[in-house]
Amino acid sequence: MSAAFEIVATQADESAWQEARRSLVTASDVSAILGLNQWRSALEVWARKMGRMDDPDMSGNEPVYFGRLLEPIVIGEFGRRTGRKAEPTNVLKRSVAYPWLGATEDFDTEGEPGESKTGSSYALSDWSEGMPGHYRPQLVTQCIVTGSARGWTAALLGGQRFVYDSVVPTDKERAAILEATEAFARCLRDD
Repeated sequence: MSAAFEIVATQADESAWQEARRSLVTASDVSAILGLNQWRSALEVWARKMGRMDDPDMSGNEPVYFGRLLEPIVIGEFGRRTGRKAEPTNVLKRSVAYPWLGATEDFDTEGEPGESKTGSSYALSDWSEGMPGHYRPQLVTQCIVTGSARGWTAALLGGQRFVYDSVVPTDKERAAILEATEAFARCLRDD
């Protein structure tokens, strides 16, 4: 059986990783492309990938800083609570079947992608019925790229509430994401 993806960059080489991300529609772009992201729009994703808008400087952003700092703890706690092996990945994968599509999942858990999230206590209500909807397209895209039937998210909220959830993408979700991302990739290519 052939691999569903190829590794195109690692986060160890930040500039190469960022450059490779600009050349792909990545899992973290998909909620914006679908109009489900309250922080970014499809136009902003396009402008950044085309070099018409700089990426924001996140160096002084404390939520981003603490999210990265706590990521190994969230991944470790996910493994402890679920009994599943969970390993950080930190590599950019490109789908072989859909070569415009890429993903850098935070961790791999027994061949399935995983995302680590942190949030303030204000986010607790967003997780009351499982993973918030705006994270789902990211995880579904990771499943498409990796060829996985399921993906996971784990979150530490308010520094004291740990939650996790799994996603089993539907055929309808997969088709909608593939259609939207392929159209977006054409816009990038044909600009």
